[in-house]
Amino acid sequence: MILPGAEAAHGGTPAAPELRSPWLGRSALPGWWRLMARRQRAALNELLRAACAAGPALQALDDAALAAAAERARTALRAATTRAAGAGRGAPWPAAAAAVAELAARSTGLRPDTAQLEAALAITQGRLVDAGPCSGKTLALAMAAVLGAWAGRRCHVACVNELAAARHAAAMAPLYERCGVRCAVLLPQAPDEALTSAYEAPVLLTTARRLMADCLNDPALWRRHGGENRHWALVDDADRVLIDDAVQPLVLSAPGHNPLLLEAVVQAREMAQAFRPGEHYEDRAGVLRFTPAGQRLLDEREGVLSTFWRAPRRRDELVMQALVVRDRFVRGRHYQVQSDPSGAQRIVLGGDTPVAALVPQRTLHTGLLQALEAREGLPPSDPPVVTGRLSHQELFGRYRLLGGIASTLGGLEGELWRIYGAVALHQRRADALAAVQHEPAPDHETA
Repeated sequence: MILPGAEAAHGGTPAAPELRSPWLGRSALPGWWRLMARRQRAALNELLRAACAAGPALQALDDAALAAAAERARTALRAATTRAAGAGRGAPWPAAAAAVAELAARSTGLRPDTAQLEAALAITQGRLVDAGPCSGKTLALAMAAVLGAWAGRRCHVACVNELAAARHAAAMAPLYERCGVRCAVLLPQAPDEALTSAYEAPVLLTTARRLMADCLNDPALWRRHGGENRHWALVDDADRVLIDDAVQPLVLSAPGHNPLLLEAVVQAREMAQAFRPGEHYEDRAGVLRFTPAGQRLLDEREGVLSTFWRAPRRRDELVMQALVVRDRFVRGRHYQVQSDPSGAQRIVLGGDTPVAALVPQRTLHTGLLQALEAREGLPPSDPPVVTGRLSHQELFGRYRLLGGIASTLGGLEGELWRIYGAVALHQRRADALAAVQHEPAPDHETA
């Protein structure tokens, strides 16, 4: 529904905002990710072979000597990344990866296998790794986060939910502590004063929704702690976070004041009393359409509306909304009337059928609550106004690097490339071993 705003006073129409894609300039040709996967596979195999070659020497060191070797690898990695602004390439990366793998084995008791080491290196290159089920994804992702922190990048690890973030932190705490990397967990109930400390941590464990909310509430938060160009986004369960949960954007709202709308919903309810289904309007596949007789009735009765609402599209949608509320919504089934602590009554939506199914026309959603209040004879409440909107695609487009891991990414490769510019790596343990043994690995990406 077109609501009255600043343009209602002078009759002007504001210009549409310019849309900017975070992946502007990237080829969206179908299958282009396959070519990118081929190009990156050779470089990844070289890094993996070098990291595996450095491992035996580190295993022979005692704890003090290993700590000294890890500090040298960390210093070299930070210096090389600062000079070249690299993301996972170059001589220091294999040595650092081998040191992190040995530290992981001694701190957690879990020695990373070749496939986990390959996954960690691939994530630091900006790949989304299809590691398969029961493959030790948490350890591989933690190793990638440590490498990112050693390289001077703040790593935001986006988990599928708060429980997964807490479990990751508990399981990998010995590794982060042994590597000298502070890890923070940001949960929904965390107080506001914990935000600064959490975002200053080299590794932050939270959910994508929490990152989106903090970005909308405090846009300068990241810039105060290093700037967006220094951040990496590492995604656990990438198929769920980047695809399944990315359907709905995060929308922030605040109480608004729209007396024109409040007045109009009451008037529309009075107008709708004269409309009869079949004669004045038809319901086809959930969408209302006015008949010629209904259009004539609209023209006759539009005088009760204010000037703003007499525009044909606004008028029609306003009356359609009143008819939908009258015909489809059943009290006790689709909504409830409850009393708040002060004794005032309010509408609570909810039931077996979602609102989107009852009202498939999204243009009729605005003012729907006020229309229900008018139907129940309650004083209309002020409709909320949108103060911010952010999608997963825009959030992850702000990061310098996007990498992650999942149990399966089969069938999602083209979608991930088209939306996020991310290349998937279909990992098989035999492939990782073949790369270490200087044998050409089967090209699953191009199969």
